[in-house]
Amino acid sequence: MKTILGEVEVIRVEPELFGEGRLLQGKGQITIWFTTDPRHVAVRAQIKHEMGTLDIKLKSIKSGPKPQA
Repeated sequence: MKTILGEVEVIRVEPELFGEGRLLQGKGQITIWFTTDPRHVAVRAQIKHEMGTLDIKLKSIKSGPKPQA
């Protein structure tokens, strides 16, 4: 996938958040794309709902402290 990080390999995740007895009521779908590198950065997300579709793309990223091993 082409991103602000360059072209990266991603994994697509579709958590089941919508529906009866779930976090969000009604019909809908959320999809999140994470990089496959050790940071697992969320570079894109899409929420589809009865009201419409929301597309979210990573626009910038800042370096933080490195995680401890």
